[in-house]
Amino acid sequence: MTIHLISFTESGARISEKISKRKIVFNNENIRFTQVYAGAAAVSLVSDNNIKVSSDKSKIRIEKSGLKNYIGKCFKNYEPVVFIGACGIAVRLIAPFIKSKLTDIPVIVTDEQGRYVIPVLSGHFGGANELAEKIAHILNACCVITTATDIEDKFAVDIFAKKNGFYINDKNMIAYVSSKVLAGKKVSLKIKGKFLFDKDKVPDELTLLPDESQKVPDILITDDKEDINGKLILYPKSIILGIGCKKETKAADISKFVRKVLKANGFSLDDVLQISSIDLKKDEEGLKEFAVKNRIGFVTYSADELNKVRGTFSSSEFVRSKTGVDNVCERASVKACGRGGELVVSKQSSNGITVAVSKRKVRLSFDV
Repeated sequence: MTIHLISFTESGARISEKISKRKIVFNNENIRFTQVYAGAAAVSLVSDNNIKVSSDKSKIRIEKSGLKNYIGKCFKNYEPVVFIGACGIAVRLIAPFIKSKLTDIPVIVTDEQGRYVIPVLSGHFGGANELAEKIAHILNACCVITTATDIEDKFAVDIFAKKNGFYINDKNMIAYVSSKVLAGKKVSLKIKGKFLFDKDKVPDELTLLPDESQKVPDILITDDKEDINGKLILYPKSIILGIGCKKETKAADISKFVRKVLKANGFSLDDVLQISSIDLKKDEEGLKEFAVKNRIGFVTYSADELNKVRGTFSSSEFVRSKTGVDNVCERASVKACGRGGELVVSKQSSNGITVAVSKRKVRLSFDV
């Protein structure tokens, strides 16, 4: 994932440089930074809306008039933005692109002296609060969190959903649950399905309903998509895809084949938590674009890691000669599942693309 650091002055550029030199892991991915300079000095280096890029593509100079389109692309590609400057500038620039708290990118603002770091958009589900804390640590700055459940140290259902890999059926009900929590009212929770969890870890704000209860719960956790007997419903993203592909395969071709495999086996992209592959494919543009466009995590493993995965997998000496492991997609999907995961759809192939599907064992964690 790439995070875009946008500065407007020399002071801001120095803060941008300081942040960019540090390594950050966010959403289980190693972060790359692009420094974007949109100050007066940048205007003299470019004309119209053209962009001047450094040789390593980590630094960009752009006219302010072209910045709006640039930020629009960040939203489209789901890449976080950190503004180094005034909050007002950030708000005006992102306003045309804001749509939903479940799809908006994380947006953060820090002042030009690096004293305060403020998450302004997608604090919970997008992870802006978490990212802001990481940046504040780099700058030795004060992280200003304004989301109510955080400052009150209360249960936040959207954070819970993200950390556990759940799909939220109705984003509008997030505010309903949060308002009850903040008002000191108990939120009823019902868990239906084979989920492992520790009852002693259920937060005080929640009341766990027994299986036989006929009450419509405030929060329903279920693996049955036909079950709509809840106000806010959380469905597990239990599917992990393993994908291999030949070099320069287009994202559209990957998407078409993945959707075909999922549909044939009773799944959809809403069920997919993560995409996995071999580290030889970590910079494969088609895979990266497919993952970003569908808001799906993308992880890769070394050949040694994949060779150690236990199980019965289809084997190809040709694949081994090219990658060092006899099967990429099946082994990668099982590896990404963690403990208890199982392969449910073996390798499917089409035009140089291979796809395997595994199902993870869903364990609920209230330690968020």
